[in-house]
Amino acid sequence: MTEPLFDPSIFLPSHTIKSFEDFFEEDHTVTAPYYKIVRTNNINWYIRKGTVKVDSDYIIPTHGNIWNFSKMLAIKNYLEDGGKLNLPSVLGTINKVSLTEIAEDYDTRDEDLLAFGKSRRFTTSIEELDEYINVNYVKDINRIKEIEEDYPEFKGYLKLMKKGKKPKGIDLGDFGKTYANIGNNVNHRVFGAILAGEPYIYIGLELGMRGR
Repeated sequence: MTEPLFDPSIFLPSHTIKSFEDFFEEDHTVTAPYYKIVRTNNINWYIRKGTVKVDSDYIIPTHGNIWNFSKMLAIKNYLEDGGKLNLPSVLGTINKVSLTEIAEDYDTRDEDLLAFGKSRRFTTSIEELDEYINVNYVKDINRIKEIEEDYPEFKGYLKLMKKGKKPKGIDLGDFGKTYANIGNNVNHRVFGAILAGEPYIYIGLELGMRGR
């Protein structure tokens, strides 16, 4: 099972004195334009054109987003009690995990990850390969040679990865996976739904919002 890029439970209050109804209107009607409705266990998704479905394990908040942790807990509790939430496609930016991101994350300190909206690093799930990608990125020639002596296959892996490909039969973890940075003012809804078990989030793209 994939560990999520961002674990919202670290911000979850132990309790809330307010309920879902204290925060939201009872019908919470969607007024944004849409062309179809997708129904899941917890949510009626009002889908607009240009929407991409993204695995909930690959949803991260944008730095500086506004949070309301009590709302997040209220939504989680509401959905777990059988409530249903109406949500339009969530505004966000879509990217694919790149070599550069894996290389840069290798040197990122644990305490700095949250500044990038993450609870863990991007990884190939092979620690030695992560290091090999990093030392190629920073051009540490001596360390490159040392790793290649122990793992000669990494040179071929990296050559393929630079072309956006993967070696056959090798799980490269996050590499090439689609992830989304969600926009502002929706954190409590999105992550409350994820905590209640929502497997996918529907990201609605605006012109120019698709990343790498």
